[in-house]
Parts: sequence; C-alpha cells; structure tokens
Amino acid sequence: MEVIKFEVPGKPEYIQMVRLSIGAIASVMGFDIEKIDDIKTALEEACKTISCHGYEGFSDKYEVKCLISDDNLTIDITDFCNLDNFGLSNCDNCHQENSIGFYLMKSLVDDISLEKTESGRKKIRMVKNK
Repeated sequence: MEVIKFEVPGKPEYIQMVRLSIGAIASVMGFDIEKIDDIKTALEEACKTISCHGYEGFSDKYEVKCLISDDNLTIDITDFCNLDNFGLSNCDNCHQENSIGFYLMKSLVDDISLEKTESGRKKIRMVKNK
C-alpha cells in the first residue's frame, strides 16, 4: 500500500487544486473516467464539509491522505483547525450523516464515514473500489 498526503489551507479556493490532484492519482491507479469524476465530485463535497466552520469561518487547514492499493483508493480528509478559534458545533451549511450532501457523497463512493477523531476534529473517510 502506498500513502500520499498533503495539507491544504481551509479556504474554498483550494478545493479545485485538491480535486485535480486526487483525480490525477485515480487516473494513475487506472480508474475509468466515470469513476474519476465520481471521486472528484465526492471529494469536493467532503472538502467543503471538513473546511466549513459555519459563520465563524473556515478551517485553518485540513489534511488529505490517500491510501492506494491494488483494489481501491481510500481518502481520509481530516480537519486540522486551531480549535481555540472555532466552536465544534456544526452549522446549517455543514453536512451531517442525514444531509443531502452526505447522500450525494455516499452515492458516488463505495464506502463513506463521517467521524470525530479522538482530538475532536472532523474526519471523512471515503473508499472507491476499482
């Protein structure tokens, strides 16, 4: 298994860069164009969810980690916001497990989970099989 990870500023304008990077990784792995588009769309929604801190602003940064295997691509998106600056409650714009945005992500990947890490940060894990 290979691992690729990078940190991204939480500003919305960087989501396109993440989307293109993960699309390139999926292409190198041999995913077809439809699955690559599914991955990129789900990833965009996940980045919005992770970086959103409601009316208080956006995350300082978040981490995108790709676990590459012969069978699938696993993507972890974890918030690394300075929690002293933001509350931990979700706003009306944040996706929750029962939101339309979460159902969209769920329809595009084979497995997805929305969790809080031990340190209280938001984390989304998505798996797309070949």
